[in-house]
Amino acid sequence: MSFRITFLLLSLPWSLFAQKPAGWSKQDWDKAIAQKGAQLILSSNKDLLEPNETCMLSVRVLIPPKDNAEGVPEGMPTDMLLPEGEVNPYKVTNWRVVEGGGNIITESIVANYTAPGQAPAKRIMVVSVDCEPLSPNLPKVQLLKTLYFVENETAIVLNMPSMGIINAKFTNKNNGGFQMPAVPANVKLPPDVQAKMQEAQKQLAQAQKSSGYNLSAISSNAMAIYDPKQNLTATRFSELALQAMDGSLQIVPSIAILGFAYKGKDMGTFSLVGKDIGLGFAIPSSQQAFGCGKDIKDPQDNELPCTGIVTITKDDGKTMEGHFSTKIYTAVGKEIVVGSIYGKFTVMKAN
Repeated sequence: MSFRITFLLLSLPWSLFAQKPAGWSKQDWDKAIAQKGAQLILSSNKDLLEPNETCMLSVRVLIPPKDNAEGVPEGMPTDMLLPEGEVNPYKVTNWRVVEGGGNIITESIVANYTAPGQAPAKRIMVVSVDCEPLSPNLPKVQLLKTLYFVENETAIVLNMPSMGIINAKFTNKNNGGFQMPAVPANVKLPPDVQAKMQEAQKQLAQAQKSSGYNLSAISSNAMAIYDPKQNLTATRFSELALQAMDGSLQIVPSIAILGFAYKGKDMGTFSLVGKDIGLGFAIPSSQQAFGCGKDIKDPQDNELPCTGIVTITKDDGKTMEGHFSTKIYTAVGKEIVVGSIYGKFTVMKAN
């Protein structure tokens, strides 16, 4: 069940579609239908789900590209949401989870699915839906969608629809920062080398004690540091990897950086709205930057404020866990465009 089944429709009435694709005439669309060019698919806005993460499922119609004069398809297939009401020759029924667990809440042609809190045996979840024909010359259609269970310490999702960035998922595994190299038990070092390593460890411990900071945390790829004078916690991620884009698997290591700051410390919920606080996200390789904050303004001197919060759910003195969400902005030419960013995270505490 690791594949999605779609059934090629033998014939569909013109009235199925609320509107034809841009640039298509009625004759073009009638020809596509006659050539069995339409499919129903079960689509998800995310294919990779963290524990208890929710995605939206929808029944959609796959629209083939138009043929040129030589009969060769031009462009790529597109899709549209299956229309509701009298124009729809199918009744969408019997949404269900057939493998992997989780919960589903349905509303006609769309459903919200929430992944289980623990990984299923195969680390996949399969959702099914039936499309019952309202016309005797149409087949019954059963659609399946496979979703994949993933677990990450840190998972950040960026959405900038006007730039084509949809559900770009970035992850991070803490590298622990700088550590003195360990010597295997079966390796015997010369006395002078052993003495130098012991002296280096001693100096590192003294430097850490005198500074009041956890130097391993400061040098790690995910850390938080608190400034008591400003009552400000600053959090930084320096090696975010791209894991998924537009719901599909992608692997690009160390592509992005993220930083955000808020007033307060320890556990609780903290606003990202205010002076001297905010969020910044950047993809250096593509020279893209996104952010928000009361101190950030566009060329016309308009403020680009954050709108969200940071919630710290765990603080054991060495690490913190939490989640955040906010509106963000970027410039495309002279235009300011709006998007959103949210995620869960784990960081080492520097102090």
